[in-house]
Amino acid sequence: MNIPQYIPYIGDEEKEALCRCIDDQWITSGKRVAEFEQRIAKLCDVKHAVTVSNGTVAIYAMLKACGVNPGDHVIVPDFTFIATASMVVMARAKPIFADIDPVSLCITPESIDKVMTDKVTAVMPVGMYGQCSRWDEIREYCYAKSIMMIEDSAQDIGVFYKKKHLGTYGIAGTFSLYGDKCISAGEGGLVVTDSTEIYHKVLRQKFHGNTSMGKYIHDQAGWNFRMSDLNAAVGLAQLNKLDFIIKKKKENEAKFKVLLKGVSQVRFMDIDMMCENVPFRNVIFVPEAKPLIDYLVDKGVMARPVFYPMHRQPPFLTYVDMPVTDRISKEGVSLPSSVALTDKEISYVCDAIKNFYNRPN
Repeated sequence: MNIPQYIPYIGDEEKEALCRCIDDQWITSGKRVAEFEQRIAKLCDVKHAVTVSNGTVAIYAMLKACGVNPGDHVIVPDFTFIATASMVVMARAKPIFADIDPVSLCITPESIDKVMTDKVTAVMPVGMYGQCSRWDEIREYCYAKSIMMIEDSAQDIGVFYKKKHLGTYGIAGTFSLYGDKCISAGEGGLVVTDSTEIYHKVLRQKFHGNTSMGKYIHDQAGWNFRMSDLNAAVGLAQLNKLDFIIKKKKENEAKFKVLLKGVSQVRFMDIDMMCENVPFRNVIFVPEAKPLIDYLVDKGVMARPVFYPMHRQPPFLTYVDMPVTDRISKEGVSLPSSVALTDKEISYVCDAIKNFYNRPN
């Protein structure tokens, strides 16, 4: 059996949406992008949502629109995808890494405070694997320090903490629409905010420094960060499936938990009771991840490690003490997480894990 790490949940609805887009002969940024932005803004209960070409670009656009300047320090988790830190560098600021909580895998007010400097202008928490904890406390901490809270919520469409959508706790937040996300547009990203000023600044970056489409007068030098109507058409079809996708992701995670309940070497993430999570990945933690991953891959199960610590990445190599991130990165295993996983496939994965730990020494 061959079970991929992830396959996007796409079908006839997405094909039909693409065909309608092509039949309309408008495949660049147009009415479908506008509709997609409106629906995301409604889902997140914010005034503005702006699409861009991908989630990485969304972080950069947010940083610049929020006024992160060259030389500023931005606190980010040591445990995250590299784009979080890389875009701080691309904005000519400096990422400052904070260790994570071993349960939520997110930064906390305490870990932020340990690395605070007088040059910090923003803190960028990252929702991890479709959940978070203490986001309201991080917001209060930032307010007390007179610094910005901005969010990298790449994995978190459909995730709420204390009834508030992730990405909306700070002055701005971002999402990714990459192929492995809860909903995908193939490629694409979003910046969400209640600030009209930030909204217009993102628009100017997105449209070559121009907020008036079709006019060749530009307020500033800018980029082309636009998402096409083709991507938005897929995204709209995916949004129509969001409730079903969330339901299936939760059901699949529950099946893994039931089937692996008796395996003492395996533990799952504990989710904050205030968080309405959406399992981005079926993640488990074991004493040593690599031997199990190698075994599963040999059995046709495309497991993979979790994120590698930022402070150990070649572009950011620093000799700092990040004990939780170092441990979690060695213990975490990302299991296949497709929405369309069958009961047979889930059972096969769990049996393989059990067989690994039941092997004779």
